[in-house]
Amino acid sequence: MESGASKGVVFPEPRDPDLLSSPSVMAMLAAITDVRNLQLAAQTSCGFAGGDLPLAKQDELRDALEKLIEIRGLLEEKEELVKEITTASGDLSDEGATKRALLATRHEALTEKVSERSSRYYEIMPCQEDALASSIKAFDQVDDVNVEITRLRMLSDIMETYKMILGAKRALPTQNPLEYCYHALQVRLAPLLPADAERQLIHRYFFGGLRSSDRRQYRISNVFEVERRGETQRFNDLMVERPDLKAMQTHLLWHGTKRTNLMGILSQGLRVAPPEAPHHGYAYGKGLYFANVAQKSMNYCDAPYALPIMKDGKPDKTTKKTREVHYMLLCEVSLGKPTEVTTTAAWGTDPLPREGMDSVKALAVHNPDPRGSLVSPKCGTMLHVGQVMQTGVELPYDRVWAKTEPNPTPFGWYERNPKFTAETQDYLSKLVADKSFAVGTTHTVSTTGKDREHFVQCQYEQRTIIIELVSRDTSDSTEDDDKADTAPQKAGSGAWCEATLKVTIRPEDGGVAYSYSVKLYRNTLKSSPLAKDFTLVEPALSEYAELVVYKEAQARIRYVVEVETV
Repeated sequence: MESGASKGVVFPEPRDPDLLSSPSVMAMLAAITDVRNLQLAAQTSCGFAGGDLPLAKQDELRDALEKLIEIRGLLEEKEELVKEITTASGDLSDEGATKRALLATRHEALTEKVSERSSRYYEIMPCQEDALASSIKAFDQVDDVNVEITRLRMLSDIMETYKMILGAKRALPTQNPLEYCYHALQVRLAPLLPADAERQLIHRYFFGGLRSSDRRQYRISNVFEVERRGETQRFNDLMVERPDLKAMQTHLLWHGTKRTNLMGILSQGLRVAPPEAPHHGYAYGKGLYFANVAQKSMNYCDAPYALPIMKDGKPDKTTKKTREVHYMLLCEVSLGKPTEVTTTAAWGTDPLPREGMDSVKALAVHNPDPRGSLVSPKCGTMLHVGQVMQTGVELPYDRVWAKTEPNPTPFGWYERNPKFTAETQDYLSKLVADKSFAVGTTHTVSTTGKDREHFVQCQYEQRTIIIELVSRDTSDSTEDDDKADTAPQKAGSGAWCEATLKVTIRPEDGGVAYSYSVKLYRNTLKSSPLAKDFTLVEPALSEYAELVVYKEAQARIRYVVEVETV
């Protein structure tokens, strides 16, 4: 909120005990309710130029949204009609000609409807003309409508937030505007004292997750405990609904956010992007993204807030200097049983999330040592405060494949280097996990669908692929997978092979078949000794892990951490 001090406005003193006793909360509220943050959000997220916020009534926005949804339905109907026209184009009979004429008439009528509905939409939501003042065109692609729907939803959120600030200004004669916003947000913010054990644990969690070269750049100046209205009840209701989630340990995870978003997050909570939102920027599907290393989430914080220098609990008016701070969220997240993926899942053909998933964990090179994880005595959730180490070097791979070269050596380059992608490994892992797949039995990869593409290049698809389970060893495996995720591991000394398989690729034209063997190793380092002729296949990993849940109720905000640059 813009300060009124320069205009001689005197703000009434707050009456709320939380604010009276907490200048740090007041300073934070002053930063996040600055109207310039909303102006910036309108420019960057909604494409509005200039300094003024676009004023639109909520009923106008709802009406405009209904028009867009109607236009999208018409365009989807047109797309289906185009498919029918394409199919009918091959029918050269008189009946085919009659059908094409009817379809063309329907197509023309739909085009006119889309044009008319588009005009009505632009009457409600005027469009900014381009530099050439070209005429406004009707929507002609479903994707374009979805982009506009997303923009409208963002604008609606901005206007809801802006209403708080306008309300605070109207209440100015009788109420401190920051106190008004505090109550309008329906959130409780309570600072933790520097000596508080929870704050010290968070301090350790933050700095343990930074690169050593970055640790001198920051300090934690405040930690606020957060209680959003209704969020705890929603979280608890999910635990009742899902006893399997309740039985598993929750995790305290980082979430970085831009300064244009924080007020909206505190007001409305973390939200999953709607179905029509563009898919770019969501590597593992539309969900809530978190990290167990602070460095990862810091990368999502943009320009810092400028806060006044405090003196005796009040802004120091003798200096124009400011403190630059970022605000990061610590959220309690119910991950359930995460589905582990590599970075290749980000551009895979099988979109995330998939049915039955509790969450996704994108595996990473740098991870906190699970042996150092602690459960907070205060909030009862796990903090990943173990030393960040390199997977495969200091921390063992939980699961990793090794393979041999094909034998006999095929003639072609692609055949000498058969595909062994993340999808190939996932396919083989599912076979190993199938307890009915017994040693000595074989499995033939389906010739329909895309399964065969996981093993051979498309130009070599005329191949029969047979997988044999050669051996299986489960003697060292942990029956309780949940405990296995956090069980102390002997760095590489406990490496063992869970299963050995033989993959045979047989040309269907009667050519020479060739095969290679693979082993699924557990608790293995890059330096661990492998069986003769086997080479470790290093997985494609991101720098730091991302943990994604797909239901808003799976996460609740527990703390806001004020990180100051020094």
